Amino acid sequence: AEIQGRVGQPAQPDAPQAEPLPKFGLTVAPLSDELRARFGIEAPAGVVVLAVEPDSRADLARLQVGDVLLEVNRAPVRDAAEWNAAVAPLGERDGALLRVLRDGRVLFVGMY
Repeated sequence: AEIQGRVGQPAQPDAPQAEPLPKFGLTVAPLSDELRARFGIEAPAGVVVLAVEPDSRADLARLQVGDVLLEVNRAPVRDAAEWNAAVAPLGERDGALLRVLRDGRVLFVGMY
């Protein structure tokens, strides 16, 4: 399946991508220069949301393609390794508080 960017452009096949997280319904990737340019992101670190499955926990939390995830449960997420470490202990029913950069603004999003 093709992952669509915010402006309807398909994701580049060589874009670095983490494993999709079925328990949350999203796919993230390390924040690269290519992704910064594509989504107009000015964050120095984090992981960017590449896909959100309809009716998933991420969708219900209103996460969007192009969001940059900066923290999970107050733990910093500067790269894919920190993202994986932060979400690995979370179970199917565990909630998470995410610090998100969207359109130049930082907000907190609860995902339950």
